[in-house]
Amino acid sequence: MVSVWYLLGAITTGAKPLNETVCRGAFLLYIFFINLASAHHLLVDPGVSAGWKMWNTSYAMYLAVLASMIHGFTVPASVEVAMREKGYVSGLFGWLTSAPWRNPGFSAFILSLVIFGFGGGITGVTLGTTQINIIAHNTLRIPGHFHVTVVGGTTLAFMGLAYYVVPLLFQREYLFKPLARLQPYLFGIGITMMAMGMSFAGSMGVARRSWDIAATGSVYGPTAHLFLAMVGIGGVLAFLGLLTFILLTVLTLLFGRSNAGQKMEDWGSPRTLVTGSSHAPSGVVPVGGGAAGLAVAREHPTQGTLVLALVFLGCFAVYYFANWKALADVWPVR
Repeated sequence: MVSVWYLLGAITTGAKPLNETVCRGAFLLYIFFINLASAHHLLVDPGVSAGWKMWNTSYAMYLAVLASMIHGFTVPASVEVAMREKGYVSGLFGWLTSAPWRNPGFSAFILSLVIFGFGGGITGVTLGTTQINIIAHNTLRIPGHFHVTVVGGTTLAFMGLAYYVVPLLFQREYLFKPLARLQPYLFGIGITMMAMGMSFAGSMGVARRSWDIAATGSVYGPTAHLFLAMVGIGGVLAFLGLLTFILLTVLTLLFGRSNAGQKMEDWGSPRTLVTGSSHAPSGVVPVGGGAAGLAVAREHPTQGTLVLALVFLGCFAVYYFANWKALADVWPVR
């Protein structure tokens, strides 16, 4: 998934890794520590010791998390640098608002990055901590977590990749392109709603792995059922997004226009702004007319990504310590 992020960033905006040594080092951390981090799947397994669980999920896991946080900064930062080099230097987020959002490869890539990072990353590190996991492992918070990792993150990233692989490998242009541009948003919004509904309902104690959550006599208030309705609505939207992707791809393979011997059609790439351009989008500084602004952008090319990273860390801290507070409430000190 992370490799797909780098690839789609390069294809859609011309992004390049800020520092290949650092990025390769992050992948190396994955190789050494991602298997140890998988111990968070065994936190209630009586077959392994508490010491083993705590070491792997409270220490070794964070080296894998470090790798993810490196990629979580370098991937969007590389896009920011590429966009600013093209002349989109206005403000903190002019590069982002001017990005090719109508390109399904780009929108799927960015949505995957955000959903995986903010949804899957924050919940994963928190719920993967031995002590906190004990209050959440048998609730809907757990499937809420992995629906924004392996579905909202990984699946959506590979959907975005398919919009380039199919025309290049099978030499067929996608049919119904307006619908293809909409598909990543439909799937991404749906799976986010579904996962958030699961997470909030799980925080109220709603169990997982049970077809009848009231079977034990537990009674949940109307708010929990409101979030369960959110799960249903999000699930429908996500399924429609998935079905749209499957139908578009299958129909394209069967009936798409051949592009053999030709370049594949461009989904929409940000153009490099030329000197004196009179067609620059609103809020964008053309290269020639805004040399001073471009110089500043080159000196501090990732300030927008830095702000987003700080927002992420703030959300992470609030969620993490809120869960420690919830754990402390289980054993109140008299």
